[in-house]
Amino acid sequence: MFPPRWWEQENYSTTYFHKTHNKLINIAKDNNIDRPTVSSPDLGVVTWYKKLNIIDLGKLGSPIMAKLHNERMMTEYYLKYALPDIIGAHGSWIQQYCDAIFTKENFTKLYSQVDSQFDMTSICSSGRYPMIYWIRNDIMKNSSSFERKLLNNLQDNLSVKQIKNEISACCSTDFDCSYIARTVYKFIPELRKTDKFEKVYKLFNSETDKALLRGWKDGQAHRVIMDAVKNRINTN
Repeated sequence: MFPPRWWEQENYSTTYFHKTHNKLINIAKDNNIDRPTVSSPDLGVVTWYKKLNIIDLGKLGSPIMAKLHNERMMTEYYLKYALPDIIGAHGSWIQQYCDAIFTKENFTKLYSQVDSQFDMTSICSSGRYPMIYWIRNDIMKNSSSFERKLLNNLQDNLSVKQIKNEISACCSTDFDCSYIARTVYKFIPELRKTDKFEKVYKLFNSETDKALLRGWKDGQAHRVIMDAVKNRINTN
C-alpha cells in the first residue's frame, strides 16, 4: 500500500510550511549543523527566519537551478557541486526530480532518509509522493568524513589559519577538496562580520569554489559553476 499524498497528510497551509521549516531545523540540530544548506521547494517560510542556506527546488530562489534545462546538467550540478546537507521534498516536486536526482544510484549512496525508508523507484512510479526528508551521509553528526571534521572544527573555532591548513592538507592529496568551500560557505555571515571574508576568499584557487563563496555579492557568479557543469558533461 502506498503512502498518502503529501496534501492528504495535512492541509496545504502556512501551518504545513512552518512544519517543514521546523523539521529541517530539527534535523540540523540533531546533527549539530549550525547553518545547514537545505534544498526544498517551500522557499517562503523556510527562508523567512534567515537560519538556512537554500538551494531552491522551486527554482525561483536559485538562479542556477532555473537554468539547468536537461537531466544530465541537473544531476551533475546537484549531486557533484551543490550537495545540500538536508533535502525536504513532496508532491509534484519529487516527481519533477525523480529521474535527475531521486532515483540516481549515487543519490542513494550520498543520502539517507530521515524517519522513512521509502523505495524511491516505487515512489516515483506510483504517482503518490509523500513528504520525504534526507540528510547527506558525509554531514551526519557521527560521520568520520573530512567535511564533518572540518565543520566541527570551524563551529568550535572559526579561524583563517584553520581553513588555510585544511586547504593545504587537502591539496597535497588526490582528494576532491570542494568540501572546504562548501563548509566555509556556511560561515560567510560570521566571516563578513569579523572582516575575515576577503582573507579566506584569497586562500582558494578553484574558480568554482570562489564563485560559490562570492555569490552573495556577485549575481553572475553562478555562471562560472554553470560553465564547469557543462564542461564536465562534455568531457565525460
